[in-house]
Amino acid sequence: MAAGGDKTIVVLPPEFVVYLAGVGATEPLPEPTKAAKENLQASAASALQGRSGFRLVELPQLDESAQATLREHVELFKIIAMTLDFTVKTGGKPWQDVRDRTDYSIGDGLEFLRERSGADYAFVMAGLEQRQTGGSIFLQIMVAAAGGVVAAGGGSYVYCGVIDLRTGQLIWYGSRQGVKVLGMGSSANAANKAGAENTVAAIFKTYPESPGLNFKAVQTAP
Repeated sequence: MAAGGDKTIVVLPPEFVVYLAGVGATEPLPEPTKAAKENLQASAASALQGRSGFRLVELPQLDESAQATLREHVELFKIIAMTLDFTVKTGGKPWQDVRDRTDYSIGDGLEFLRERSGADYAFVMAGLEQRQTGGSIFLQIMVAAAGGVVAAGGGSYVYCGVIDLRTGQLIWYGSRQGVKVLGMGSSANAANKAGAENTVAAIFKTYPESPGLNFKAVQTAP
């Protein structure tokens, strides 16, 4: 990655939702979601300052049209992230060339963000956390006791990437997944400050490498 003290980066607001899964319905939790977004954004900024060599710049005020454009590109990043985690990394030999030369872009539609913020790069984060009610966990236990197949009812995933704002090229990617079955397992617990910090620290543990992926083969000098 071309990164150093003269390279600037803006941390985008995380696209992250905390849900509660009950016996009959799953619904978003506004307050835990708000806390999780704030904690993850602060943790990402701290991690970038401590490990990346980037200089952080503030996200400028964006009008409604610019915010809509930003959301569209974050959604595209989410599609790329799911492709990388659930297809490319696990796809065996047919995907080896992609792993050796990982080349993904969200397009140049965020060039305006570079012009307005002065940032060379953007840090993007997305994901979700799903909690379970006691009734949902109890139902899982009953299904397991009856010999049924029990799927994961809770957990989380967090996707992070660094985007070159000139080209839209994804130049680094990291992720963290946690699964809970029968109420046991791991999760980001991002609404808790320590949980968010631990999740982001785990993702950055291998930085600037992207485990299982090679972005360097397709990167060009700035």
